[in-house]
Amino acid sequence: MSDAEVRDFQKASMTGHRPTWASGVNSWSEERARNAKRATGYQHGFESSDPYGFFNEATGSAQPKPSRKPIRNAERKCLSTLNLDETASAQDIKNSYKSLVKLHHPDRHGGDRSSEDKLREVLDAYHYLKQAGLC
Repeated sequence: MSDAEVRDFQKASMTGHRPTWASGVNSWSEERARNAKRATGYQHGFESSDPYGFFNEATGSAQPKPSRKPIRNAERKCLSTLNLDETASAQDIKNSYKSLVKLHHPDRHGGDRSSEDKLREVLDAYHYLKQAGLC
């Protein structure tokens, strides 16, 4: 066998020499996605006069709310260090971080290190939030 044939055989042996497909490639799954609205039973026009969005939620046409994990106390403290509340987005965190670093950097104050402690707090808070996955 050539090197290419050996590689192909080894790759096929990983799945037991059975054919595989990528997720969502099968035609039945595409058909199911197209018929999802019909399958819910809300095709009678209720969703057009729905002031509270009950039917939009059931049919999947409502805007999904981004899921965010609960904020822990350490993350609340870091957000308050960056002068933000719990509803701050990742972009808000980055913008606040950048502006506070510019404000407290020693080079901005002519080498005066009086705000160095506040700068260290801002840096630590941002790195903690970054590790926690909030930005």
